[in-house]
Amino acid sequence: MHSSLEKSSFRKLKILWIGRDDPVKNIALLFEIANELKEDKFYIVGLDRKENMGNIEFCGRVPHSAIYSYYQNSDLLISTSKTEGLPNVILEAFKYKLPVVSSLYFKDLTDSIFYGGLEKDKLIEQINLIRSNNIEANKKIQKAIAFLNNKYTAEKVYEQFIFGISSMYKN
Repeated sequence: MHSSLEKSSFRKLKILWIGRDDPVKNIALLFEIANELKEDKFYIVGLDRKENMGNIEFCGRVPHSAIYSYYQNSDLLISTSKTEGLPNVILEAFKYKLPVVSSLYFKDLTDSIFYGGLEKDKLIEQINLIRSNNIEANKKIQKAIAFLNNKYTAEKVYEQFIFGISSMYKN
């Protein structure tokens, strides 16, 4: 339980996880984290489970056109993957100005993501940092938005697409 001083600064979080039911997504790690953070609410999008578990709500598969509401109604996105490239869910979280806690380290995003590795306690530490330090969370969000604007505008993506197509037809 939290002391009275801790309670005054403690805020319950709505934590979003989006992914498919695949061992590489490491959902078991998320369950461990949710078990420790019982006062927070976890929303899991992408898994077709019928029953919720304690503070975990399974939202099922959601059409991409409706997923924005989950980003807008959450306090942070967590990614527990063991391995992958830069996931679209992280880029989408940036778009909605949502802090991201990730198990994976992305060299281009060191200033934009709260990195915790594959260790439950370190991920929880990063979640609690977001909970207690809005200034740090906002700094990372601003850097994430700058990253998006620098690398993922429609114009930038189009340039990369044209470059890729044209390089296939050289020679």
